[in-house]
Amino acid sequence: MAPGDWSYSQTGADSMARFGAATGAPVLTLRCMRASRRIALQGAGLGGNALTIRTSSGALQWAADAPAANGLTVTRPASDPGFDWIAYSRGRIALETTAAPRLIVPVWAELVRVIEDCRG
Repeated sequence: MAPGDWSYSQTGADSMARFGAATGAPVLTLRCMRASRRIALQGAGLGGNALTIRTSSGALQWAADAPAANGLTVTRPASDPGFDWIAYSRGRIALETTAAPRLIVPVWAELVRVIEDCRG
């Protein structure tokens, strides 16, 4: 499992969960864009055109948004059932691309709260 912790913050109507070491940049960010009811997942250091997210319910295959220099971003509707797979995964999820090593992170309340914020 990757070292680090989840943190939660709100800016206006939007909310965000960040995972990483307390002193560094986050390695994974989940952001609720409440006005559009969409969630953006950004993995710093992840590259490629697609993201595989392995959960205890199965594997999700999500296409990446336009390539970015700072990592891979996937934006999905908050209603996507894949977010339920992530929220209810048993303890952790794995994020995989063809261009970076696998990233394994825990599933904590901060992550789930962002999903609920966007749906609610």
